[in-house]
Amino acid sequence: MRLPGRFRAWTVLRLGLGLGLCAGLLLPGSGVLPSASADAADWDVPGGHFFTQTGGGTGKGYLVADDGAAAFWSAFQSLGGVAVVGYPVSRRFMHGGFVTQAMQKAVFQWRPESKSVAFVNVFDDLSAAGKDDFLLEVRSTPKPAPFPDEAGRPFGDVIKIRQSALDVRPAMKAIYFVAGDPVLQYGLPTSQVADMGSHFAIRLQRAVIQEWKQDVPWARAGQATVANGGDIGKEAGLWPAAAVVPGDPTDAGPVVAQPTSPPPPAATATSTPLPKPPNDLAPTPTPKPSPTLPKFDCKNLNPELLLAVGTPTTTPTTVRPPTPTRTPTPDPCSGGSAGR
Repeated sequence: MRLPGRFRAWTVLRLGLGLGLCAGLLLPGSGVLPSASADAADWDVPGGHFFTQTGGGTGKGYLVADDGAAAFWSAFQSLGGVAVVGYPVSRRFMHGGFVTQAMQKAVFQWRPESKSVAFVNVFDDLSAAGKDDFLLEVRSTPKPAPFPDEAGRPFGDVIKIRQSALDVRPAMKAIYFVAGDPVLQYGLPTSQVADMGSHFAIRLQRAVIQEWKQDVPWARAGQATVANGGDIGKEAGLWPAAAVVPGDPTDAGPVVAQPTSPPPPAATATSTPLPKPPNDLAPTPTPKPSPTLPKFDCKNLNPELLLAVGTPTTTPTTVRPPTPTRTPTPDPCSGGSAGR
């Protein structure tokens, strides 16, 4: 679902620039890396950390770093590390006009205008890329479904209505709300709970929650688990092929153009359009990407203004719900249908 004007739904995390960046802990293009023990799967490098756990056993992996293009390593640590966002599953790439890096459970996007990290709504983007059939057939993920009760309601009520879809499966509801900030970590439900045969599933903006009917190798009957949005985006081909190839400890990744995906098939709307949040909850409009990302101005940085992830700010953190699709209208000039 897409809001009018192709407005993308992001949750912006205020990430203050760490004083370590101004102390010169930037990732150099070359230099001597600290040695790692032979059995270490991940280790520190200047300005970041290198992980091989998702590198396919080749000794290569993915670097999460702070540098002049993005402060992903600071965000990674502040958010809770591997336990919250998982291991990296890509190097850096361009997605939606911004520097992006996929972790297993969250996909980071650097917003240079606010020097902050945003979470990508992976399943909204998969839907826009025409991947709903793939998700249903390969990953038993429900398609987006309507929430008719939210029509005309304030945005705060929409959040409650969406989250109430979890009420029918207490185990799924429990694993959603056990997160410190479930809206931040998972986003809002975009489907009702669906019976997928071996399990129940509900689709969220950034993940899928599953409750298993029988014992499986990774869960007991009645246990709920969370499918990782970053991993599924990688499997579905949403991330550029060059960016998911494991690299070396000095390689943050080529910032390459996002892949060209086939346009989603024309279809009737699958959900009720969501009401627009009030002005005080509206996110900052997405800027046009700059050819050169700005460098940090350490001399003018006021330490009193540094913000940590999760610290309240004057601008409320907002998760915008996904944008509705709509039926194409006739184009009188071409005889076809007008695009979005």
